[in-house]
Amino acid sequence: MTAVENNRVWVEKAPESGCHGCSQKKGCSTALLEQFIKKHPLEVETALSLGMGDRVIIGVDEQALISNSLLIYLSPLLTLFVSAIVAQGLADYFHFQSSELLSIIGGLFGFFVCLSFIRQSSNRSAKQPQLKPVVLRKS
Repeated sequence: MTAVENNRVWVEKAPESGCHGCSQKKGCSTALLEQFIKKHPLEVETALSLGMGDRVIIGVDEQALISNSLLIYLSPLLTLFVSAIVAQGLADYFHFQSSELLSIIGGLFGFFVCLSFIRQSSNRSAKQPQLKPVVLRKS
């Protein structure tokens, strides 16, 4: 924990002990990513009495995490394929000669529309209480 204020605490990820003692540091993507990812303290509300330096376990509602993961990962892929198939069908129906190009353009259009929808949806869902992390217990 990096800070405590009333019923809120700021926590950071504990450093991985395995990444510093491993002989494969140069070829390991985890060690490489850890160098480039900045530590961002996460604000978490809690009813527990905690102090600076305490180690805690935090969690997020599993159902909300799974449904949002499906939204983020699965929907763009499905939208890409469905949009490409629809564009291909329209190109064939109207007898366009470059139906492959229209299929690619249609797929990419649907993909980017889906990404825009996900961005708007994630801005709304970030305010939902079930997506906020909570302190489960001291570790």
